[in-house]
Amino acid sequence: MNYVIVTGGCGGLGRSSVIELKKRGFNVIALDKIIKDKIDDVYYIDVDLQDASSIDNAYDEIKKIIKDDKNRQVIKWRFYSLYRAIIHQESRLF
Repeated sequence: MNYVIVTGGCGGLGRSSVIELKKRGFNVIALDKIIKDKIDDVYYIDVDLQDASSIDNAYDEIKKIIKDDKNRQVIKWRFYSLYRAIIHQESRLF
């Protein structure tokens, strides 16, 4: 199965993306700081992408969701890349 991670999945553009991806048959993992108006068969994870520990927790939740999927390495790598980019940005700010 194909998974797509949508950041800001409960906001305007993110929610629209989640709906369209579900219509196209993807498994969707929606990340957002404020979870509202959930869509059936979408995985929601409460995460603040400016907080490293929140990102760690989200990463662990994603691993649980996709643990039995043979495509999980690709998904983990992609999310880890996002995680590293955020941590790199954060370190440049302080």
